[in-house]
Amino acid sequence: MAPSAPHPAAHEAAVAAAGGLDGAVPARDPALLRVRDYARTTLQPRHRAVVRAFAETLFARDDGPPDQARLDGFPAEVDAMISNASKTLRFGLCVMLDIMRWAPLFLMGKLAVFEDLDLASRTKVLEKMDRGPALQLVFVAYKTVVTMLYLETPEELRATGYSSVRRRYTRALPQLTDHQG
Repeated sequence: MAPSAPHPAAHEAAVAAAGGLDGAVPARDPALLRVRDYARTTLQPRHRAVVRAFAETLFARDDGPPDQARLDGFPAEVDAMISNASKTLRFGLCVMLDIMRWAPLFLMGKLAVFEDLDLASRTKVLEKMDRGPALQLVFVAYKTVVTMLYLETPEELRATGYSSVRRRYTRALPQLTDHQG
């Protein structure tokens, strides 16, 4: 069955509303043209709590957990980074955080969400996620994002032993003289 052609009166009304057949664009209401300047955010509060707990667990040292002030602002950094991604990728990253949030229930049989566990239990959950084939992608995806952002500060780079001093190319190469060539 072929689609029916639009009614002639409806077609004429649509052409008139579009500005006629001469191609002229009708004037627009200035209120509709205002620019909405906003910062896109992706993470919900439940996601931010998981990101903070994940970073605290991942970067805990023998001398204790990382700086609490740094951890409090860290979910905003992660949010700013992933909010520039496509809609599909943002959705996938949020779903991964939800999976990580409920991972203790499936991996350890504990009726608790990831951010409510103590540091030792969260470490066990992350170890199981890293070793298991099913949840390894969730762990690696956020480990990559979080590590890139967390370790880019000079203080953290120094704590890991990184030095920006490069000594590899300090020796000069011998120059070719005319009688050697």
